[in-house]
Amino acid sequence: MSIIVKKVKSQKTSKPHKPHDRFFRQTLTNVAIAKDFLEIHLPTEILTKVDLTSLELYPDSFVEQELQEKIADLVYKVKIQGEYGYITLLIEHQSLDDPLMAFRLLKYRVLLMEQHLKQQAEYDQKSQKLPIVFSLLFYHGEKSPYPYSTDLFDLFDNKVFAKQIFCQPFRLIDITLIPDEEIKKHKLISLLELVQKHIRDKKFLLNLQNLTEIITNILNFNSQNQYLIIDYIENTLYYIMKIANIDDVNLFNRTLENISIIKEHKIMATVAQQLEQRGILKGREQVAYKLLKAGLSQDLIMQTTDLTREELEKLYKNINIK
Repeated sequence: MSIIVKKVKSQKTSKPHKPHDRFFRQTLTNVAIAKDFLEIHLPTEILTKVDLTSLELYPDSFVEQELQEKIADLVYKVKIQGEYGYITLLIEHQSLDDPLMAFRLLKYRVLLMEQHLKQQAEYDQKSQKLPIVFSLLFYHGEKSPYPYSTDLFDLFDNKVFAKQIFCQPFRLIDITLIPDEEIKKHKLISLLELVQKHIRDKKFLLNLQNLTEIITNILNFNSQNQYLIIDYIENTLYYIMKIANIDDVNLFNRTLENISIIKEHKIMATVAQQLEQRGILKGREQVAYKLLKAGLSQDLIMQTTDLTREELEKLYKNINIK
């Protein structure tokens, strides 16, 4: 666990508070004094888990640019339940007149966690555990008592709902686990969901029946805004054409052309052109593959196939030729 000692400077001028900063820094860089401070001011439930014998000065500063004229910080590192973590201590010498201090401390904690992860990754790529970060505010301003809430959730209009949102795991939408039949019931978004679920399938055409069914359904969901739907379908088909593994382009074309609105608005004509271009590119790649295997130089292969260097390097990487 680490301790960060922050010192808040006056908003009007930087001169009056500097003696405070200097005095506090000189004092709190003494680890023995810092230990006494923590033994007195840490909550008992935290102190019992902290190994103060491991306390050490941490050199980095995490004060945001906009607060550098108001805050000076010290960082200490200490073990808590056997793992290193951080305690942030903000030293406020005058009333900063900042009702958002609890939010600023939250951002400070996040910066510490981010730095901790970067340092952790340098010697252990597999370990991605966040450190404990605990905050203290030391205040001796002119106004007494301290005029603002120390509870982050008091900064929300609906404190109860904010706690409900923040204090639970984030909501995961794992489309890979949602059955296709359930996706079909999701109205307009069903098209995106089905395509995203199956876009990496080696046989994308196996989903063609579901794809046409969903396209037909969304036309019925929103028949009043056809232009929006047409754009949606067109963008989806372009995406499929560029990414999906379509081993029978003609079947793909014929099946979708059975949907009247696609044929009427000439969506498939444009898609077919791009699919044709994709087929040409695929043929060139096959030729390039054989030439690469034969040991020809990349420059010669580019001249022969009209592939760009980027396309050739991508192919080179995909087939793992060294």
